[in-house]
Amino acid sequence: MNTWYKKLSSIVFFVATSCNAQNINLDISNIEKKAFIDVNYEQCLHWIELTNNAFIGKNKLRVFNIGLTKISVACTGLPMQFKIAAKESLGLKGIAKLTPLYNLPKSYFSEICFESSPDDNAKSLPHICLGDDFIDGQFTSLLPSIDIASYLFIKSIEIKFSTIFKRKEEYNRFILNMMLSAALNREVGW
Repeated sequence: MNTWYKKLSSIVFFVATSCNAQNINLDISNIEKKAFIDVNYEQCLHWIELTNNAFIGKNKLRVFNIGLTKISVACTGLPMQFKIAAKESLGLKGIAKLTPLYNLPKSYFSEICFESSPDDNAKSLPHICLGDDFIDGQFTSLLPSIDIASYLFIKSIEIKFSTIFKRKEEYNRFILNMMLSAALNREVGW
């Protein structure tokens, strides 16, 4: 990203200098912001492709930990708190593993979503926490099998990804793999 950003900064500086020489009013901050978002998108797209490729052929029980490892070094579009929560939960088991994942989504969901234990099944969440998954969403059938902490953590990543990526198809495979693996891990007791 640094190379892209340096090239982009050079181009923006050149354009700005040219415009100033010709008395053209140019709002540089918007150009730099748009350029950073585009570089961020490209970096995240590359990261998610590599991460999805890392899942191929792996035991479905291991996919969740592989995903957490990849999240801990994710693209710059994913905020640091996701990376920290993922890293903190790696290598832990049971409720200790779920606690960092459970604490992160609190800025994405209502307080009512955190009244149950992190290891309860997601089906016990209030309807407001489940959104379209309550009625007939993509993950409705997984709700009894997945714990609340993993579900809300993955859904908060999905919410963040929806602001980074241009199309849901670009990140949906990652979300599906993480949900399925989390459900399988809960079934065998983490």
